Formats: sequence, structure tokens, C-alpha cells
Amino acid sequence: MTSAGAEVLAAANLGEARQLLEQKVDVIVTDIHLGRESGVTLAREVSHRLPVVLVFAITGHTSFEEAFALGRAGVEAILKKPLTVAELVVAMDEVEPPNAEQLDRTVRQMVGSKTLNEVLDRVRRSMVAEALARTDQTKAHAAAELGISRQHLQKLLERGQA
Repeated sequence: MTSAGAEVLAAANLGEARQLLEQKVDVIVTDIHLGRESGVTLAREVSHRLPVVLVFAITGHTSFEEAFALGRAGVEAILKKPLTVAELVVAMDEVEPPNAEQLDRTVRQMVGSKTLNEVLDRVRRSMVAEALARTDQTKAHAAAELGISRQHLQKLLERGQA
């Protein structure tokens, strides 16, 4: 995959894979059998924590029950070993990107029933309130901490957006 321009991170077990999830990850390729652990567990965790990350499972053999569990866990495809980079690229190309409605539904699941604008507004208000509190309500210092101009901060406050 590195020859295709991708940065590849490797994990030897489920614990290492969980640590790698703290980084920006777009695609996960996991073996179904991770020693005593399961790729189904990883797929399930990814679908809950990072629902826009694509997960592919690879295996030498799988049972119907495992395939069903992987599907329910959000795996895009189950690929047979040995797997070539070309086969993985083809499988990734076959995945349809989510449309705006699917992304909105995913965001709502992650943050509740609020729209993205409502969430952003709440985050903006919180950030401004924290910056003002840390700078003893000094708008110039709070604006500098937020990386915006004092005038922009003033407009946000006047509009009730902060």
C-alpha cells in the first residue's frame, strides 16, 4: 500500500490496533483472527467510535457466523488470503462514498439529535466562554487565544453566537 501512496500503520494485536485508532485513520484492514482476540471486536469498536472509517476483514477461512458478525459490525468486505495490494485497492474502489444524508445521519448518531450547525454553535460558544474565562474577560486576549481578531469576537458576541 505504501507504493500506492498510502501511509501504513501496523498492529500485532487488538491492543495495538486500539492505540493506532487515536491517529487519523481512513481504512482498516484486519485479520478476522487476532490470536486470542477477534477482528469482529475491532470492527465493532471502529463502527461505534469512527463510523466513517472503512473496515475490511481478511481471512484464510471463515464460518457463516463470523461472516454474519462481521457484516453486522460494519465490515465493508471480507477478503480471502493471500491478498494482493491490487485486490485490496479494487475492494476499496468498489465501496461507495457516503452521501450527504448518510454523513448527516452518522454525525447525528455521534453527537445526538442536534444538527451539525447546532453542534458547531455549541462548540463555538464553549470555546469563547473558556477563552474569556482564562483571560479574565479581556476580549483582545481571548481573541488572540482563539486565533481570531478582536472585532470578529465582538461580532460573535453581539450576534449571540458566542
